[in-house]
Amino acid sequence: MAKAAWCTVAPMSGKENAPINITLPAHTGRLARNTTVTVTNKNGTKPSKAITINQAGAAVTTTMDATKPDVPKTGGTVVINGTSNSSKLSWRFGILIDGQYVPLMGFIRDVIGDGYIEITNGETLGPDIGRDAKYNFVATIILPESQFAVDIPLTFEITDDAKTKKTCTFTYKAGASTLSVDKTTLNFNAGGGSQSVNVTSNDEWSVS
Repeated sequence: MAKAAWCTVAPMSGKENAPINITLPAHTGRLARNTTVTVTNKNGTKPSKAITINQAGAAVTTTMDATKPDVPKTGGTVVINGTSNSSKLSWRFGILIDGQYVPLMGFIRDVIGDGYIEITNGETLGPDIGRDAKYNFVATIILPESQFAVDIPLTFEITDDAKTKKTCTFTYKAGASTLSVDKTTLNFNAGGGSQSVNVTSNDEWSVS
């Protein structure tokens, strides 16, 4: 059986007594890998000797864009790139307000691995492409026209098998400030009293 392509041997032939050098590239997959290098004489009974090559797997690692440009108030598409060898990825997306996380998961269109594998939030990849090598992933977020009256900081966070978290942050620019009331005229009798007016707004407001 021929050696694996990732194992380089030089020289590939020789004569009598001489060394051969075996070189391996960095292995980015999680699982160990191995191959066999076989040295065979050219003549006579053609004796051969096998050399077993073992290479350890890499630790679970994930990288991701840390920031993206601001999204205009008219909305737009945000494409976040990353790499990983994790068997599964979990993510969340939303607004962090006063230490509280407000999810906006509905705006995530998809997360795709190696250009064709749809990655499901928190589920093992099928196939497990991180087993043998690091893979690329792309998260696509589509935001409509902003309904917020102020700039909003957004965070996309991803977690791998090793519980390592990577975050990407960007700003959703403010849209129009809106305000309406359900009554514009109130009539009271001479004795006075109290009536309510419902205020609808996407902003802070004050009364004067």
